[in-house]
Amino acid sequence: MSQADASDLWRLLTQITSEVEHPRFVKVGANDGVSGDPCGEFFLQNLSWTGLLIEPVPYLAEKLKWNYRDRSRFTIDMVAVGSRPGTAPFYYVSEEARRLPPDLPNWSDQLGSFSRQHILNHILSLEPFIRSMDVTVEPLQSILNRHGLAEVEFLHIDTEGHDLQVLQSVDLHSLAPLAVWVEYKHLSPADCSEMHALLEVQGYDVREGGGDYFAVHREAHQMMHRNCPSGAR
Repeated sequence: MSQADASDLWRLLTQITSEVEHPRFVKVGANDGVSGDPCGEFFLQNLSWTGLLIEPVPYLAEKLKWNYRDRSRFTIDMVAVGSRPGTAPFYYVSEEARRLPPDLPNWSDQLGSFSRQHILNHILSLEPFIRSMDVTVEPLQSILNRHGLAEVEFLHIDTEGHDLQVLQSVDLHSLAPLAVWVEYKHLSPADCSEMHALLEVQGYDVREGGGDYFAVHREAHQMMHRNCPSGAR
């Protein structure tokens, strides 16, 4: 499998920006939209993009709202994504953990998960700072329908081991993103293979991105011009 990195992603997003009049993105597990994010700064800098950012943890959603405060371009939804609608306990690292010893890595607040053990597998010393809350859960397709998003140009998923379920909860064929950047590093080998196969069968060439898959649709150029003879969409 060929390799890709954030510079490859930015090049493709730049191409989409030049060819699509009003490009749209969706981020699932957005955190604050900037920290450790391979493309957050791109969307903030390129004013033609609009997007939906999904983050269930309240204090992170507040940071997200501040970083993406242009309400004419960005929508924030405090919901968790799952295969079935309902409610479920969600575990996250409290905000105070970053202010108290021992010093923690700056990505410790990015470990929100439906699994408490997933957080402890990263840093055992986080145990006193793990909190839980009941969150509303919706399939991604339902969330997109609620926001009136029938098609998007870019889909980004980073949900700490829940990524395959998120991808399976959306109709990729109808949504038709030109590119997908999705984390796989916390998945089992079987789930990695299933995710890879799911993307390939939907027409994507999949590259390795250092713990993420960078999937670009094989007909991306044609898709960028669908229903828009002039190139505007």
